[in-house]
Amino acid sequence: KVAIIPDADRLAVQAANAFLKTLEEPPKDSLLLLLSALPEALPETILSRCIVIPLAPNEQRRSRDEEEKLVELLQQASRERKWAIQFAYGLAQGFQRLLREVREEVKRETDEALKKEQTRYKDTTDGTWLEEREGYYKALTESLYLQRRTGLVETLFAWWTDVLRASNGVVHRDLAHAKTETAALASRFSSAEIVRRIGCLEELRDHLGRNIHEALAIEVAFLTIFTK
Repeated sequence: KVAIIPDADRLAVQAANAFLKTLEEPPKDSLLLLLSALPEALPETILSRCIVIPLAPNEQRRSRDEEEKLVELLQQASRERKWAIQFAYGLAQGFQRLLREVREEVKRETDEALKKEQTRYKDTTDGTWLEEREGYYKALTESLYLQRRTGLVETLFAWWTDVLRASNGVVHRDLAHAKTETAALASRFSSAEIVRRIGCLEELRDHLGRNIHEALAIEVAFLTIFTK
């Protein structure tokens, strides 16, 4: 027997606690599948009793609007001949502006979803359930923001990796539409200088993952990467 539980992260606390016994002692010859696009929202007590199996997307991920805007920002940066501190700081501010736009968009979408639930269920559920949903959407907002922030950081990696490829005569590009600009940068820096900048991106990703102050981590990284 196979049981499928879609949107498992939406289990209320009481339902999740009641479900623990089933997970601890599942029926014989059965398979329980908990589906979730947000597994981090599941209680740790449930996660610890499950085997996580990532599912591949049906198609290649499309770039988000903010990632395309970042590439445009980097294309403009590649045409700047003098990478001074003031220039790098301005680029860091542009990156942070994209992050603010992302956070505002995500919050707007999750606030709208919460409002719909409140309107639909306010007369049929108690206040405790609605409070739990508020907590859920707060966590969802932060999770979605972090996912999209990661996408922007990965775009920076794709950019500098393409610069390194161009420097070493490799044809493939992750950002094919920026091939001219990444090739131009490759002619300005040695492979060692490019690798050093990629190393700074690794540090940025590590700092953001350890919850070091976001704005500070970004400014420090950009002042290192985009100065010469």
